[in-house]
Amino acid sequence: IKPDGTHECVVAMDPAAFPPDAIDEISNKLIHNQFVDSQAGTPNVVIKDGFLFGVADSLQFPDIGIAQKLNVSIHITNSNVQFLTVSVFDPGGIEHLLHDGDKKGTGTTLKTSYPDPTKQLAKDLTTWVGKNPKGQWTLKVVDSGSPAGGTDDGKIVAWSVDIQTLSSKKVQIKG
Repeated sequence: IKPDGTHECVVAMDPAAFPPDAIDEISNKLIHNQFVDSQAGTPNVVIKDGFLFGVADSLQFPDIGIAQKLNVSIHITNSNVQFLTVSVFDPGGIEHLLHDGDKKGTGTTLKTSYPDPTKQLAKDLTTWVGKNPKGQWTLKVVDSGSPAGGTDDGKIVAWSVDIQTLSSKKVQIKG
């Protein structure tokens, strides 16, 4: 209402000005379209000692939306993680070096996530932010510490690709 008592029509809220993840804010936290989804690889994969090509395990990440954050979580045991080299290959075939024991690492357990909180050594997984990470992800582990035919004492206990997404496929309603 103008000072002279007449009415003026204005656009109160322009829907185009809202970010795609604002649905929870405008619904008083009752509707959500942001999710953290995780796809796990095969558990307890044996790591062969001294095998030049290492061991690999793949998973298929489904088409669930656009990544806002992406982590690769690993839990690996070995007689000495200093001898392990760990990489993940993204759906584009790009190798991301996560752990190179010759440069870093001691002990018998490697349990962390990349790139947060542990920074990866080569390439950049954060390039997946803003993209759809659907497709095949492959973890590769090489144990160069023992000769081939050794005790094969290492294993990939668990690994996963964990993605916070802005979903274009689903919403969650609370209440």
